[in-house]
Amino acid sequence: MRISEDKIKKVTEIVEKIGFKPNQIAQSLRTGSTMTIGLIVEDISNQFFSSLAKVIELEAKKHKYRVIFSCTENSKKQACELLRLMSDTHVDGIIITPTEGLEKDITDLITMGKPVVLVDRFYPESNFSYVAMDNYNAAFAETDIYLTNDIAAKLGARFEHSSIIHTSAVAPRLSLAYKTGKDAQVSLAYGIFYQKPENMQLLYTTNVGYTKATHYIINYQKMTTLQIFRVEAYYKKYNDLIKTVPLPDFYSTYNNSGSGYAKGIELFWRDKKTFKNLDYWVSYSYLDTKRDYLNYTQQLTPNFAAKHTASLVTKRFITSIKTGFNFTYTYATGRPYYYIRLNDNNKYVLADEGKTKDFHSLNFSVNYVPSVGNTNAKTFLVLFASMS
Repeated sequence: MRISEDKIKKVTEIVEKIGFKPNQIAQSLRTGSTMTIGLIVEDISNQFFSSLAKVIELEAKKHKYRVIFSCTENSKKQACELLRLMSDTHVDGIIITPTEGLEKDITDLITMGKPVVLVDRFYPESNFSYVAMDNYNAAFAETDIYLTNDIAAKLGARFEHSSIIHTSAVAPRLSLAYKTGKDAQVSLAYGIFYQKPENMQLLYTTNVGYTKATHYIINYQKMTTLQIFRVEAYYKKYNDLIKTVPLPDFYSTYNNSGSGYAKGIELFWRDKKTFKNLDYWVSYSYLDTKRDYLNYTQQLTPNFAAKHTASLVTKRFITSIKTGFNFTYTYATGRPYYYIRLNDNNKYVLADEGKTKDFHSLNFSVNYVPSVGNTNAKTFLVLFASMS
């Protein structure tokens, strides 16, 4: 039945005159929605939770929702009572910072069709929707110990804890340096380093831990005003690397079953002495590394690793013509590439592999500085050109 405009106008005038307000409960019976969200946090006086509540309320207002706030005081009993109260008042959904032991209560609400989202904390073994923050804490201590005039040690340790993966770790570090002569020393270093899984991996699972790298390094360096020589050898062992685990229906998750190693040597030589007005340096590195991580089927050389890399850099500035000349050559052996796919048994297989061509790069540049030699110059101008 169509209602005339006159009747609509008269009813509207009466509503405004008597100050009639619609009954929210009656409206919810018709619409099936109370347009309210329940927010249950540990302590609303805590700055983190009060800021969180403010943001949630502002966002809810944009969608014409109201927010009902409650605090658990980190009490499981109080949290259970608040969940029942929220359910009885027919809020459209609940956002909660859960206490321990609420899994069954939350499961019951979800089973009844009540949307529940956990925030800041979550249950790793559950499939509840959650928004997690990583409350990452770390502490580092280090001390220098001078054993003699020629021998010094550095001892340290790092503690770190990640709330999102519920893991703590202590990483010791130790180095020892011995002065072998004037301007020269040899040093040894040992250390353990932990790294949290990437955020994209944590979106799929938080049932993972830190990846671990153990470093062993020996280094010799001789450095004077005009010359530097450095040689370094290292071995690194990788444990608990992240592996991709395929699941049915083209899904995947991750675990810490990966491993690997890296060993190599690095050389560096810089010389401003041998050739007059010429500064040059040469570097070379050899790398042997393999990893079984991500979707690799076995220990393979990562696709970012080149076995041999080298570079030569020269610099010469001719004052009489106020011009500098720079030359750089870089070389790297080819890097491996792989085609890894899932077979019919939902297992990763190495379908193809190869290696890129060796990399060569030649760069030349020249820079002209007209103000060189002019002590009264008011501006500093550099004209630069390069070719690769």
